[in-house]
Amino acid sequence: MVLRLIIFVLAGLLSLPVVSYAQCGSVADFNSRIDKVEPDNYGDRPKIISILRSLKTEFEGCKFEKDSVYAKLLHKIGILEYQEHDFIASEENIEYTRQAIRINLAGKKGSYPAYTTKSYYNLSALFQSADRYQDALKYQDSAIYYASKFPDFRNFFLVDARFRKALLQFDLGDYQACVDGLTLAIRDDIQYGNSYRLVELYSKRAEANQFQDNFIEARKDADQAIRLGLEELVISKAEPETIAGIYDQLAVATKIKATTITDASQIEEYKKYADKAIEYRKNAGQASRLSVDYIDIGAYYFNKFHDSHLAKQMYQNAIKFAGKDTSILAFAYLNLGAAEFPEGRYEQAETNYLKMLQLVGMPAKTILEEHPLRKLMSIQYTNLVQVYLNNKTELLLGIFKRTNARKYLDAAISNSLLNDQFIRQVRIEQSGEISKLYWRKRTRSFFTNALEACFLAKDYVH
Repeated sequence: MVLRLIIFVLAGLLSLPVVSYAQCGSVADFNSRIDKVEPDNYGDRPKIISILRSLKTEFEGCKFEKDSVYAKLLHKIGILEYQEHDFIASEENIEYTRQAIRINLAGKKGSYPAYTTKSYYNLSALFQSADRYQDALKYQDSAIYYASKFPDFRNFFLVDARFRKALLQFDLGDYQACVDGLTLAIRDDIQYGNSYRLVELYSKRAEANQFQDNFIEARKDADQAIRLGLEELVISKAEPETIAGIYDQLAVATKIKATTITDASQIEEYKKYADKAIEYRKNAGQASRLSVDYIDIGAYYFNKFHDSHLAKQMYQNAIKFAGKDTSILAFAYLNLGAAEFPEGRYEQAETNYLKMLQLVGMPAKTILEEHPLRKLMSIQYTNLVQVYLNNKTELLLGIFKRTNARKYLDAAISNSLLNDQFIRQVRIEQSGEISKLYWRKRTRSFFTNALEACFLAKDYVH
């Protein structure tokens, strides 16, 4: 997505010598000079930013009306500086992009409303980099609206904006909203796009369906993605980057197809697809994504086939390939802790959970420590938090039963109450009825553990 964003933004930038204010010329001249500032002419991004900032100062010195040409300067400076600073947005980047939007929507002579498609698209990315996901969703909606309205921008932005919005919803755990958005993206891509993008769209929709246990729909989408992907491999033989991307989507789709196997007796069938997914991922040359695959495959070995030994092998492989990616490592250690529990290895489970907490910025010395709700809500991955809270209650109960130490039972009850608050807050933020059904399914084990803790403590109030 980052590569596409750079392409969209830089296409048509460019070159020019700076002149004195006495040589202001016309706004049209300025626009032409801006459109000549491109990487092929000026090389590295810092130099381009410096030229654009000089043009901004010159434009302001000439006392021109702040029209769409000035908005274009603000827009480009905002996104290029964001890219230059490791894709982390500053308040100035955000404000420049907002100013560009205000200018182009002002309804004055010289405004260019269609260009707000680009600006809203970028603004969403800026807010996402600041972990302001609700704002990112709002502005991606605006990008979709304007892309739909203006044909000149529709082909470039409409499908991509829908896809980016769906990815945001997926990361927030609102899987049904993700499915709905991807359905619209697939419709639009068939009309305006290309088959390679369809592979990606079908793969992601399969994943969102799979997360909600909609296995029939997930398998249909996975099969469609695999079919399209294999066709594209034949067409794109001479394009290495495209081939890597197709292998990436084949890995996703094949892994999801594996997880649609719901019969616990079919472990060999599952292993066949899981191994094929790993093969595709290695062909794509993506070590970090390989780690994610190992985590997902391990989770299915654990949850569906109840094989903690194979699961732990997968999680250890994930840690091996994750490098310094803290989010992937956090999921790997969380799942590794869960796999230790049924074997009665409580100390090892606790150690892995504490490693996970360290990785998400919530260090703790023991499993007895509790973090406030506001800190838990600040973590991007709601699924990780909810699973951890449920697993923590289960571990605390297990330690209590083994040691009869009351502090672990009290902590289990307190953690259950915290988990309940967390689930309620997440449900408020997720509107889809099917997503709420998904949360009801995922939280059944939590309520079972919570009720057991209260029963053991003879706590009939909570």
